[in-house]
Amino acid sequence: MQYVHTLSSLPAKPGDLMMMTYATGGVREMLHNWVLHVQRLGLPILVSAMDKDVVAMAVEKRFHCLDWSHTAAAADTSYVRGSFDGFRALGVRKLDALLPVLRAGINVVLSDVDCVWSSSPLPMFHGQLKGFEDFAAADVLLATDCMSPDLDAPEGNGAAPGCYRETVDKNTGIIAVRATPNGIATMAEWKVRLQ
Repeated sequence: MQYVHTLSSLPAKPGDLMMMTYATGGVREMLHNWVLHVQRLGLPILVSAMDKDVVAMAVEKRFHCLDWSHTAAAADTSYVRGSFDGFRALGVRKLDALLPVLRAGINVVLSDVDCVWSSSPLPMFHGQLKGFEDFAAADVLLATDCMSPDLDAPEGNGAAPGCYRETVDKNTGIIAVRATPNGIATMAEWKVRLQ
C-alpha cells in the first residue's frame, strides 16, 4: 500500500472527510500518539509531513501522509512553539498544505499533533448531537485557547481588551473545514493574515 502521497494521489475523494495533522521530526512522539488515537477510532488519517523524518515515519508506521517536505526549514528538528517567527512560519506552511486538500473537495478536521482524540468528532461535525445541529451547516468550526468570550468586553472606561481583541497568536488546536467556497476562502484569508 502507498502511504506517501502528493496532491495528485490523495487517499480520499471529493466529499470525503479526513482527520489531518501536520508535523515535523521535532514532534515525532506526539505524532505517533496522535496517529495511534485516530487509528483506534477507525478514522481516515492524513498527516502533512513537513520534513523527510515524518515521511519516513509514515512508511514505517503505515499511515497516510501528504509529502510536504519540500517546504522543510532548518528549525524543523526542534520544537518551534518557543519561536514566534518559527511558529508563525509553520502556521503558514500548515495552511499551504491544507488549502490544496480542501480545493480537491476533501473536508478536513485538522488538529494539532498534541491533540488526543478520545472519541470521534464526526457526530458533532455532522450536527448529529443534540444542541449541535447547526454545525452540519458550518463551513468552518474552530477551537482556540481564547476560552472566555464573556471577557471580550467593549474597550473603554479603562477596561482591558478581551481575549478576542488581543494581538497575539491564538492556539487553534482544532479546525474543522468543509471544502466549500466559504471554507476555502476563510483558510486562504487566514494564511494571508498570518503572513
